[in-house]
Amino acid sequence: MREPLHHAAAIALACTVAANTADAQPAIIDERFDDWSAGDLLATDPAGDSRVDGFDLTRVWARTHGTTLYVSFEFDGTLRSLQSGELLAQPQLAVTLPNGNELVVFHRQRFAVVIDSPLASSDDLLELPHIPWPLLDYTLLPTVASPRYELRVDLAPAGAAIGDTIGVHLESPTVRALADSGDGIARVLLSAPDNIDTPIELELTPPGSPAPRVPTDRAPGTDIRVAVFNVLASQLTEADTPDIDDPYDRLSRLVRAARADIYLFQEQSGSRLDLSARLTTLDPLDNGALWFAHTDDTDSRFGSDFVLATRPLIPVTDAIANPFAAAVVGDDPETAVLVLSIHPKCCGYAGSSEDDTRIAEADQTAEMIARFRRAELGPELAPFADVPVIVAGDWNLVGSNTPREILTAPDGPALDHMILLKTDGRDAATWRALNGLGFTPGLLDLVAFSPESLEPLGGFVVDTERMTPSELQALGLRPLDSLVSDHLMLVADFKLRGPALDVNDDGRTDIDDLHAWTLAPTDLNDDAVADNRDAALLIAYLRRHEAFSMESRGGRP
Repeated sequence: MREPLHHAAAIALACTVAANTADAQPAIIDERFDDWSAGDLLATDPAGDSRVDGFDLTRVWARTHGTTLYVSFEFDGTLRSLQSGELLAQPQLAVTLPNGNELVVFHRQRFAVVIDSPLASSDDLLELPHIPWPLLDYTLLPTVASPRYELRVDLAPAGAAIGDTIGVHLESPTVRALADSGDGIARVLLSAPDNIDTPIELELTPPGSPAPRVPTDRAPGTDIRVAVFNVLASQLTEADTPDIDDPYDRLSRLVRAARADIYLFQEQSGSRLDLSARLTTLDPLDNGALWFAHTDDTDSRFGSDFVLATRPLIPVTDAIANPFAAAVVGDDPETAVLVLSIHPKCCGYAGSSEDDTRIAEADQTAEMIARFRRAELGPELAPFADVPVIVAGDWNLVGSNTPREILTAPDGPALDHMILLKTDGRDAATWRALNGLGFTPGLLDLVAFSPESLEPLGGFVVDTERMTPSELQALGLRPLDSLVSDHLMLVADFKLRGPALDVNDDGRTDIDDLHAWTLAPTDLNDDAVADNRDAALLIAYLRRHEAFSMESRGGRP
């Protein structure tokens, strides 16, 4: 670890100047990192040379697409939340432009500024106007503490233009100079722990093809469409008003647009009867069906979690574990599904008390699912112990990734989670501050599901500000409808996998099917290839259902 104010060893640059090719593609900001190529890796740095006990930079990727800059950076050591937590020196993104401007994003302090003249002190820096994130088209993922991040920022508001050569730093030269001059605020709050001593230089060339748009039509073969929405304590049950931009009307249009079979709401006010009547009136499936509702009845000042569907609901309650709002949707075990509308504790950072609460809530949810699988929640639910599970809602993943890891663990619920993109295909963020300031857009809302019994067919994040006029018209939406909440609605399509895991056709799925698959591998996940992913799917199913299967067969292995 370096002493504060000492420059880090120079990062070995893979290249000094990089220029886009004519067909350069935008990076998709979705926390998967699979579209970053070896050619995008422009800097590396040995681990262990951070100046302070903070973020130890090891690798940096970058590319441009028009005036938009994409950067991904990797750290070594303790995972820390990038935008909150202990007051440590945190990485800044600084971009120097030919016009003399410097765009600086301070992640820990959660603001961005353009420095266009020399600064005498940190007071001058802190008095600069903060640029709203939407103006910069700024998105940073993951939102949880992570060893790697990726971001997107449009440099045009800072004066960048096609043809410019820009310098990319992970520390602001201006703030570094303030820190080295002894300016207390810059040194303590704003100096970065590790840096690229020689900036990465990139040329801004004309953009290539945009990201492909994401379809909103119900995917062919869909058995279950789920819509998930934290409505920001909005009232779906208030009386109609003549104002088409009233929150009630915006929310109603969004519900209609999803055309879902199941709706999972968080922060929704009103009673079960109120919500049932309202969904029945809205008739999002255009079939005149009666809608059923279940809620966890938390009755907090933010509202409750709800499950709504046209099929009968069997509430799932557990005196030991808190499952939020949970219900079996459907009365036929062959087509039913267990759904949980969850809304864990807000705020905090990795290691905070809020994060500890989220982890405890994830443990409780996992335990409730296990008890459901073991048919311990009552005789009414026992016939449904093997049905698929969907856990979705506002996960509030702003600290550690542990809650997601608990629910996706192979020896736990073994769920997968979907990566859903906005219709412009550019990012997976599901939350943004409505005033455009403070925390950057993040991924807080998730849909997780049983991969052995549900096949994900598609889906999208509903952000009406990013939709084309034709997309809005097709869905019956208006450009500002998504501003009804700081969260964005998620829509996901699933197909029931059916008995495909019964490899040996003996009427049940057990260890004999794994033996049969080993002898003659077959395609179980419908990707047209028989490989280890099919075996993993079957193994996950067997682990998940092992306890219940043994009980149902008299305890014999």
